[in-house]
Amino acid sequence: MTLPVATKPIVFFDGQCGMCDYFIKLIARADRNHIFMFAPLQGETAKSKISDVILESQGGTMVYLDQDRIYTRSDAVLIICSRLSGKWRLLSAALIIPRPIRDAVYRFIAINRYRWIGQTAACRISSAEERALFLP
Repeated sequence: MTLPVATKPIVFFDGQCGMCDYFIKLIARADRNHIFMFAPLQGETAKSKISDVILESQGGTMVYLDQDRIYTRSDAVLIICSRLSGKWRLLSAALIIPRPIRDAVYRFIAINRYRWIGQTAACRISSAEERALFLP
């Protein structure tokens, strides 16, 4: 069952991060039930839906908004995985690991992501079907 766009959870990501772009494409392909919408943290949707305090304090981290509840860092990634099926759902088992440990790993990856994968000028959206999933 597909949710109406206005009620769909939104995955906010760093639109200039190659690793984030890759992860979003993986989620979009795995999201067979069309649960999620996507929006860059640098975009208008993020500015209207997420407070400036969260945007500034998270420093380009992934943010997941679901029914007025905001998840960040490892919580965001793992809760997104829990909404998917198959091998993706298995990753959510890592929620049993204490948050400080998970977030330390997340921060290590976040600090090094531009060096490992690089930056992009804008997110690459290849098909019309993908474009329908993205908010400004």
